[in-house]
Amino acid sequence: MTDGPPDLSGAPAPPARKWARVRTKPVLIGIAALAVCAAVGAYFAVQTVRANRALARAHAALDRRAFAEASAHAETYRAHRPTGAATYLLLARVARRSGDEAGADAHLREYENRYPQDPELGRERWFLRAQQGDPSAVNAVTSAALASADAADPLALEAALIGGTKLLRSQFATTGAQLHGPGADLLARLLRCARLWLGTRTGTADQVEGLVWRGLLLVFANDLAGIDDFRAAIALDPDHIAARLQLASAIIQSAPQEALAHLEHARRHAPTDPVVARALARVYLDLGRPTDARPLFAEVLAARANDADALTDSAQVAVDTGQYAEAERLLTRAIALAPEYPRPLVVLALCLRAAGRADEAKAQQDKFERLIERLQTRAAPPPR
Repeated sequence: MTDGPPDLSGAPAPPARKWARVRTKPVLIGIAALAVCAAVGAYFAVQTVRANRALARAHAALDRRAFAEASAHAETYRAHRPTGAATYLLLARVARRSGDEAGADAHLREYENRYPQDPELGRERWFLRAQQGDPSAVNAVTSAALASADAADPLALEAALIGGTKLLRSQFATTGAQLHGPGADLLARLLRCARLWLGTRTGTADQVEGLVWRGLLLVFANDLAGIDDFRAAIALDPDHIAARLQLASAIIQSAPQEALAHLEHARRHAPTDPVVARALARVYLDLGRPTDARPLFAEVLAARANDADALTDSAQVAVDTGQYAEAERLLTRAIALAPEYPRPLVVLALCLRAAGRADEAKAQQDKFERLIERLQTRAAPPPR
């Protein structure tokens, strides 16, 4: 029998051919299913690769202290792994290390809701508390870091140094005196942490940060070597804002024009930073340039209307330009907001004296002196 042309009449196919077609259908379906599985597997494999790459890049950026870049990679990672424990930890750590402590706390709360038993959660929460300046957390994290010596966790050293300098700055600014008692002990331990950091963290960005931390601690210890650390930090990174701010603060009395140059440089590179604006305005005021200081203080006050320092700064300009009623109004608000802060009291005494109200000025000066005495007594070491 020879094969003829195909039957195009529409008549039913012979039985043998009909069953052949039926048997091929499961095979085709199986092939299609395998193709779909392969495509889905390939998709998830690509997504996993992309997620792992974003995670690695985020950690690499954190290691370079490139926090904006780390944040971008963390968001990419979250797009691939929106509810993973590693996602919450990464987001919290990036926020904390970049200075967004409120954001870090929010991420940790989400983390806790989903993974309350994860050991990394408690560790990161402890670092956040230390970085915020919680005294018990600072002491615990500092002690743990020092106990590990050269093997100290850099995250622990960093949190201890940031939070510890906050505590010491507060005491130093309040009492205006050399640190002593618990403050002196913490200062000594933080200096050891700073030396550990500088000895183990060799990257340029980490070295700059370590020099600024150690410089500030040396300033608290009344050691002029702190100025050398600030200069060394600027030599490594000329645009490091904190280094310029700290150096300007340290040399303002001895070299006001150099301090001004550092702050004007910082202002060009951080034109919206209220800390830079305030520091520059204060130098203008010290140099007898209240007209230049006024708009900067107004800028800071607009951003921080309930900040006692911002109110006092603006009041100081008002005193220097003879606007005594405006200065008194601002200082009254500052004192109400921060009754334990001495600076508004002394500026108010100067304001009242300049306005010819000597008796009221003396009353405010007496309040200032009593407050300073009380604060120093509170910070003094216990008798042996």
